[in-house]
Amino acid sequence: MATVGGHHAGPGLSWRELHHIARTPDLNAPGVHAEYARLLLLLPTLGDQDMPEDAADILGDALARIGLPATQAPSLAEALLADHPLWEPAEWTLPAASPLSGGQEPFHGILHCDESMSPRCGIHLAQGITREQSDRLAHALGTWPAT
Repeated sequence: MATVGGHHAGPGLSWRELHHIARTPDLNAPGVHAEYARLLLLLPTLGDQDMPEDAADILGDALARIGLPATQAPSLAEALLADHPLWEPAEWTLPAASPLSGGQEPFHGILHCDESMSPRCGIHLAQGITREQSDRLAHALGTWPAT
């Protein structure tokens, strides 16, 4: 969904998706289950121009939970959300039908990114999957049912 390395590709997640994934671990699967830790691990993939009012509070709380002094957490959270070091904030929307698709509507529920460096820009995420697979992916990203 995003890469941070020699060739940056992102953003990979909207705030809505990032926050949903952080809050919904599979407790039967191995890995990190703590919401605050998952949120911080996913943060480099974020790029969203439409941040909710409580995003800085949620991020500040996560930073405080890992040991940042409570007096510093809010300002660091604001700075991290305001100025991403790798890419510009993006707009996330549901995809529209392509004029080349013969009028076939895309599967709803998976957001499209307008930032040209994002792997989710200009193409539909997970092309060639079934409707059921698309619905499961949208559910995992927290964008299903489509709104």
